[in-house]
Amino acid sequence: MFNILIVDDDYLFRSYLKNYIDYEKINCSVCYEAENGKIALDVIKNEPVHIVITDMSMPVMNGVQLISEAKRLKNELVFIALSGFEDFEYVKESMKNGAIDYILKHRISEDYLIDILVKAKKQLNVSNVSIKTDNFEHYQKNLRVEFVKHLLLEGFSDKEQANKLLEQILPGINPSGIKLLLMEIDNFKTLEKKWSTPKQQNYFITQVIDICQHILDDMLPGIVAHIENSRIVILFSDDAISEKIHFANTNKIISRIKNSIKKFLNITCCVAVSSICRDITKLENYYQEVLEKMKLKFYMGYDGVFFENPPIEKCGELNHGDIDLSEIRSWLFNYSFNKIQEKLEEIYSIFYEKRCEQEVVMAVSFELIGILVATCHEFVINVENLYIDGNIPYTQIQEADTFQQIKTTIISLYERAFEQIRIRELPPEYSEITRKTILYLFSNYMNAISLDDVAGYIGVNNAYLSRIFKKDTGRGFIEYLNMFRIDISKRMLMDGREKLKDIASKAGFSSYNYFFKIFKEITGLTPQEYRNANNNSLKI
Repeated sequence: MFNILIVDDDYLFRSYLKNYIDYEKINCSVCYEAENGKIALDVIKNEPVHIVITDMSMPVMNGVQLISEAKRLKNELVFIALSGFEDFEYVKESMKNGAIDYILKHRISEDYLIDILVKAKKQLNVSNVSIKTDNFEHYQKNLRVEFVKHLLLEGFSDKEQANKLLEQILPGINPSGIKLLLMEIDNFKTLEKKWSTPKQQNYFITQVIDICQHILDDMLPGIVAHIENSRIVILFSDDAISEKIHFANTNKIISRIKNSIKKFLNITCCVAVSSICRDITKLENYYQEVLEKMKLKFYMGYDGVFFENPPIEKCGELNHGDIDLSEIRSWLFNYSFNKIQEKLEEIYSIFYEKRCEQEVVMAVSFELIGILVATCHEFVINVENLYIDGNIPYTQIQEADTFQQIKTTIISLYERAFEQIRIRELPPEYSEITRKTILYLFSNYMNAISLDDVAGYIGVNNAYLSRIFKKDTGRGFIEYLNMFRIDISKRMLMDGREKLKDIASKAGFSSYNYFFKIFKEITGLTPQEYRNANNNSLKI
């Protein structure tokens, strides 16, 4: 068991950190606490401490002094620094003195704390550990990213403090002329499915960031930071004397980045561009500005650059309930496919014209899928047969980045449904019993079917079913079933890929001999003769 000492003058934070994770799961235990470096030194002298998690800014003796003094007592101790942005100089010194990593108090997470402790344990298992210089470089890089995240997501109220931290952490950036680019990797959800581990995703994101940072370093002072998922922020300052030059520089950065990631990583991205920020404490507002501009991606599509905000006068004028879908279900049952196609085009044209919110487009699209699923049930259609590339339609809508992707998914789904419903189109004079019987055959023809099976499914007497069915179709049940199965087998024979015996089985015939006999009785040809005849006619 590895013994942990927590050092912090904030009693509440010590208590919070002590109970934050189940330390025993990683073979650790918080055995000791101290409210300043002097008390911590006494504990280290007299107790078997292995890992010290220490705050940097404390009365009596701060964290930097503690690490320096403790190393003289026990060189094998491992230190982890606790910090806020205001402790930058303290943490900088602590890393130089041998702290293996740092934790930003306001961004602490279970996974991160566990990872650092595992790292500390590994250090303790190695004798005569020397502190590597890349620890501090890694720390500096992470701190810069965390500082950017704080600027964008939380902000600072004290302008003087923010400017001082900017000068310390991101030297070279002019606080009175900051530009923000929000970059979103296109088709990111599809890319995610190709990564089997988080490590692969992190490696990919790192490649993108490295390319962007290399280009930025070649042009202007700034930093590239991964915010979340597909979002990367590029923050820089440009002291160009004219707006024209500034605009040209921004365009050049964007162009070089887009060309490079396409060339080296075979991906595209969209970029939203902020106006110039003159006050660093307002930078979070500029981040909201680029987030709003990025909404244009939904309608404009991939590989775009957005300088302007979405047209406010058009957005949000339409609500989910304003779209009338009531007639679509009846049109499906009446085989009025042209009317449905026109209606779908009308709906999505309204969405595009009004630039409706993505949530509204998704809600209506979900309802359109729901109508289709219910209709498929009525027509005894296996909904999975409508899936595009095996993907569930609801998932496709949720994962869509653009308006065109959603529209294409819905149109394709309805077209596939039309094909299935069209082959089920029956004469209007057929009774409901006959219609249900034939729809049952569509989903069960490949299985052994009897008149009793169908009567039980519909809920009528088999003699009554036989009489009504023959009256409507002019054929007995078995005769109709055989003709139905022969029609199915004809389609497979024309396809030309299936073996004859496999076709017989898939069409529902109990044996190839019986299939051969029935096929010749109905068509006047053997299955092979039918296939040959149709193959020859296709060649002609």
